[in-house]
Amino acid sequence: MGGEISSAHDIVIVGGGVGGIHLATKLGRAARSGAGLSVRLVDATLTHVWKPSLHEFAAGSRGIGDDEVSFLAHSVRNDYKFHLGRLAGVDTEQQLVMLDAVTDDAGKPMVPGSTLSYDTLVLAIGSVCSDLGIPGVTEHCLFLDNRKQAQSLHREFLNLCLRYDSDARAGGGSSIDIAIVGGGATGVELAAELREATHNGIDALVPPERVRISVIEASERLVPGLPERLSRAVRRELEKLDIQVLLNSRVARVDQNSIILDGERNVAAHLKIWAAGIAAPAVIKSLAQFEHDRIGRIRTDTTLRAIGFDNVFVLGDNACCPWPGKEMPVPPRAQAATQQAAFLVQQLQRHAAGQPLLDFNYKDRGSLVSIAAQSAVGSLMGKALGVITFEGRLARWAYLSLYQMHLLSIFGITKTIYLSIASFFAARTRPRLKLH
Repeated sequence: MGGEISSAHDIVIVGGGVGGIHLATKLGRAARSGAGLSVRLVDATLTHVWKPSLHEFAAGSRGIGDDEVSFLAHSVRNDYKFHLGRLAGVDTEQQLVMLDAVTDDAGKPMVPGSTLSYDTLVLAIGSVCSDLGIPGVTEHCLFLDNRKQAQSLHREFLNLCLRYDSDARAGGGSSIDIAIVGGGATGVELAAELREATHNGIDALVPPERVRISVIEASERLVPGLPERLSRAVRRELEKLDIQVLLNSRVARVDQNSIILDGERNVAAHLKIWAAGIAAPAVIKSLAQFEHDRIGRIRTDTTLRAIGFDNVFVLGDNACCPWPGKEMPVPPRAQAATQQAAFLVQQLQRHAAGQPLLDFNYKDRGSLVSIAAQSAVGSLMGKALGVITFEGRLARWAYLSLYQMHLLSIFGITKTIYLSIASFFAARTRPRLKLH
């Protein structure tokens, strides 16, 4: 950046998820080469975790510490600045981002509240799971939106198994009942990962057949983003894993011991996990100067600018972006956030230089769903081959490659190769399951 911070175009990116860290990395490298930019990334945590892996962290089959990326270290290597803070508001007239104080787990302050000025602002703080207004969900269900919630879910699951082993559970009982509401990718992958855990470590505490897992889905099939044939394949695979699938089952309310469906059907559950529906975070909904869709996402035009604002861009799950030729907006997927981040690298440089902006064109590359350690199902799309649907180990390999592509985008090829080699050997020396 040559030390000329005052003359550089100041870009502030709020949110260090899949899209935010990708964008900060590429823009920081551009600033290093003299692009006339000053890049700052804001996040409420010190580390980046790849959100599609949260179900593995929750089950204990993958350790969060093994895959975290330190924003501080990464920012130094890639010439952007990291600022710890939690978004509180945006003053679009003064071009200021307001940040709340961040505290540690004990409630002690780490950084005070502050404000950051910007020339261009990018909002990329993702989405959260929505309780859909159903009574009892917030009070009695666990969620899986972030690292902290994944750790909490893992702790609750393990503690439940330990109590079963020591016969310390209130009310006793002959089984552990787990109910997951939501038959999308997150719910399906979490159910399969928890079942895998019951055969790889948890069986020392509880016989696998005593852990009863149910997936509750309101629609007529699982993972509606997949072709119908693959949705049926997902159901078959879950049932092979002895996971109960309840379709066309709408939740009426949740209490301390069960999930009550329409028609008063009762699904008993010691552990209730909510993975149905998404919404924009409350702070995004509170930004009244922007236009929002029905779930609170900020509406953008085809350039990814927030409607009505020249210097505010939105990407990822908190963006409601038009999808040309489709009745729906761009879907809230990791691949969409990655494509938008890659697009904004050039777009923001054009904007800083006063050049005409381009239109974002989302390309659906398909969907992949992990079902077990050696299996997955999915569909991939491309101009040359059309739509390819596939299952089994080939699909599992394609699923795992998504994470490698993410690493490539933020680390480059050399470090990604080193990390992959280290991960290969580490996986052969550590336990299959984290039991602490």
